Amino acid sequence: MKILKLKKISKFISWMFLFFTSAIALLFLLVSLKPVKINFINEIIDNQNILENYKINKIGDVYFSFNKFSKKFEILVDDIKSESFNIPNLLLGINIKNLLKGSFHPTILKVYDSDLSLNFQDYKNTIHELDMKLFESYFEKKDENLEKFLNNFEIIELSNSFLNIDFVNNKSINFGPIDLKIEKKESDYKLKGLIQKEKNEFLSFEFSKENFLNLKMNFENFKVEPPPEIIEEFKYFKFTQLILNGNTELKFSNDFVISNFSSNILFDCNFKIDDIDKENFVEGNFESSFNESILYTNLNLTDKVSKINTTYLFDTERKVSKKLNFNVDNISMQNLKEYWPNAINTPAVDWIKPNINGQLNNVRISFSFLENSYFDIDKFSAKFDYFDVSVKYQEQMPKVENISGSAEFNEKNLNFYIDQGFSEKILLKNSVVTITDLNQSIEKIFIELNLESNSVDFLNYLSESPIDISNFERLKLIQGEPSINLKLDFPLLLDLSLEQINYFAQLNYINSTINNIYSNFILNNSDISILVNKESIKYNGRGFLKNMKVKFEGEENLYEVKKKENIKVFIDLNPLLVNDLSNNFILNANGIIPLNINIIIDKLGNYIDISGQGDLSSFSGLLSKLDYEHNYSSGKIIFSSNINYNLNTHTSNFLINSENFKIDSEFIKNKNNEININLNKVVSPTQDFSAKIKKTDEKFDVVITGKKFNFENFFDNVEQGKNNLNLDFSVKIDELNYNNLSAYKPTFFGSMKRGYFENFLFEFIDNNEYHSIKIFKKNKKKMFQINSDNGETLLNFFDIDPNVKMGKLFVEAIEKNNAYNGKILLNSLVAYDAPFFAKVLTLFSLDGLEQNLKDGGVFFESLESNYIFENGTILLDNGLMRGSDLGLTFNGEINLHTNDFDVSGTLVPAYTINTLITSVPIIGDIITIGSPEEGILATTFNIKNFNDDVKIEFNPISVLVPSIIRNLIKLGDTN
Repeated sequence: MKILKLKKISKFISWMFLFFTSAIALLFLLVSLKPVKINFINEIIDNQNILENYKINKIGDVYFSFNKFSKKFEILVDDIKSESFNIPNLLLGINIKNLLKGSFHPTILKVYDSDLSLNFQDYKNTIHELDMKLFESYFEKKDENLEKFLNNFEIIELSNSFLNIDFVNNKSINFGPIDLKIEKKESDYKLKGLIQKEKNEFLSFEFSKENFLNLKMNFENFKVEPPPEIIEEFKYFKFTQLILNGNTELKFSNDFVISNFSSNILFDCNFKIDDIDKENFVEGNFESSFNESILYTNLNLTDKVSKINTTYLFDTERKVSKKLNFNVDNISMQNLKEYWPNAINTPAVDWIKPNINGQLNNVRISFSFLENSYFDIDKFSAKFDYFDVSVKYQEQMPKVENISGSAEFNEKNLNFYIDQGFSEKILLKNSVVTITDLNQSIEKIFIELNLESNSVDFLNYLSESPIDISNFERLKLIQGEPSINLKLDFPLLLDLSLEQINYFAQLNYINSTINNIYSNFILNNSDISILVNKESIKYNGRGFLKNMKVKFEGEENLYEVKKKENIKVFIDLNPLLVNDLSNNFILNANGIIPLNINIIIDKLGNYIDISGQGDLSSFSGLLSKLDYEHNYSSGKIIFSSNINYNLNTHTSNFLINSENFKIDSEFIKNKNNEININLNKVVSPTQDFSAKIKKTDEKFDVVITGKKFNFENFFDNVEQGKNNLNLDFSVKIDELNYNNLSAYKPTFFGSMKRGYFENFLFEFIDNNEYHSIKIFKKNKKKMFQINSDNGETLLNFFDIDPNVKMGKLFVEAIEKNNAYNGKILLNSLVAYDAPFFAKVLTLFSLDGLEQNLKDGGVFFESLESNYIFENGTILLDNGLMRGSDLGLTFNGEINLHTNDFDVSGTLVPAYTINTLITSVPIIGDIITIGSPEEGILATTFNIKNFNDDVKIEFNPISVLVPSIIRNLIKLGDTN
């Protein structure tokens, strides 16, 4: 019975097993042929809190099927919606074992055609900052949900889906279509994915956890085109398209610390710089490696003209940046400004951007970062070469253009080394510009410029700078092209005062010219060195002044309380230079007079002191004005002068002291413009006198006293009326010498007004002969009178040689309209003009005349003539001379300036005069009486002297007109 029951039970179990087996087989057959809708499973899911755990708001229809290939039951769920994703189709795979165990937990998750979302909106970090802590923080906060989610499935797949990543400010990035597969095995898992747009455009990646986290990515023509709302988030530049090729591998520890990172990616990129309209294109590659927690990255970029290399070191363990380097082979400053990230700014970079333009080569830039900081810069340095660059290194300094050179700078300092450049027509060479304290509130600039320019362009350059150009004004006198070293330092301020500027300038001139060094004198072939700073000007040099060797040195203090200049001049004076100041003062000069001159210019006191001395032992020459000949004998010249511009005074002293010659003189000008020249002593073999000359307004007063005064050469080219001289003079001298003649104790005084004598008296007695020259007024008329017992002596005294020996001379005239009109009377004169009378002998047979010439001259009883004297010219009219052998009538003109003359007249022998006296014809008839031999009555003559060339002409005549007859009879009566 028991056995029967057991059989029945066994049979029941068999039938039940068969039933279940058949049911399961039938179920497999049904669900394998067609999915079965099982919406009741929603209640199971609700009971297990799946919707709540994953924040699912709604699910659609649920289908159950069996996959013959995977040998797993599958549940297909439609229209799953949550806050972060939308899944049109989701497939859950269930192992048969789990199903038999009564567990409906799926081990496989497949998502098709879905829209998924990752939300980072709770984090302050934005996408462009790339903070690694973002990922760490995210996974720390989401770890519980993530672990629960991952532990539910052995396999997770996404097919043809789209992923949206949300950031702060509602910015997001979309990826898709995406194929993704996650395989989980115990605590390890592997994630594989593919983002493919076109056949040959994809990104494949694999993320696995096998004792560590490992990420691999492979790019092939993969295009990244961020949406506009993400592009706007970038502060510096905006990608419009990025194409990637290559692969990368990244390994993390379980706490997300990077343990290895290697990469080799090629890319092409189109991007646009902020505030610049044009779009840029670059291509390049990205490489990375990992060593002892340090991540090394290398980025190479190439655009149309530049190759850019960037290296970056990151400490993955401490999660801080270590170093960032940029290297560029060739780039314009404009492009560098465009590429430069705003996140990497320093004061040096801020200064460079607006002030430098041009081409850069071999750019090397390095950043180091603060400890415990991700991207805060600690130190910064850069070097580059440049050409065709313009620099505006200070607002108040001229721009430097077309420069080439190199530069280096860091977070504190900027150094520009200028090989060559131009600024305001100035050539710059081997110059340096340094800007310091860039990390301070006020920067400082140090400039050292080596310039090549002429003086005018250099002054124009300085006029564009903040330097006080008044200290350089004298450079206008120098013609040349100096080499210039100019140093400046000052704070970089917009409102810069002169007191804040320190400067130093060294100018070296070679073979230059200094114009108007004194009274239009020029210093040629000059070598000059000038040092100028804020406190003083120092200079020294040498050159040639009218072929005289000159050396000089000086220093000027520029302090407000002590503006004084000291100058020393050493000159080998050529004595003939004195002749430029006073015509023919020195004759037959040889040798030199070495002079040492000291000059003090006090700009506060507004005065000049000049002192010096010279040595006469190397000089010989004739001092013509003083009739002294110096012949290398010992002697000194000592002089001093003070000019006070505030008081309008000028005093000078001049002393010459030699063996046979002494001068002691002084010049005084007072504030009323009154001038006194005192010759306290003038002593030479022919001079021994003192003189006082006083000038008040336009009038001179001259008093000369002493033992001897030789004025032979003192009054060259003095002409009445040719100047506006107003003069009173008096000469009280024991011996007055002129033209080797002497006048003892003469009376000599006079006055001039506007260049004309008002009165004049010169009288003396020589060998008991009286001589006088007078200008005086008589009956309100100005009279001129000469009275001499010996006219020859008087005329010789004034260096007038008429080539005659004469007796008493009397000249008298009346002045009218600055001309003198009068008469000349002379008796007892002997003429010596042998050439003239020798020609007379050829015309007339005059035995007496021939004998007189042999005896020493032709005697005339008298001479008289009317004359007019005006402007240095004497006009003779109705001149008559009567001698024992000859009679003369004459008219003519004599120029006292040039000694030229032109005299014409008629010469009649004595026998003709006697015949006229004994037989006077009827008045008005023409006389035709010939000589006994030739029938010649007389001859006309003309004597000319022009430039010392004398010409004599005679023209014999056989008739005499009545006027000639009357004059000849007059001569006869006189005889």
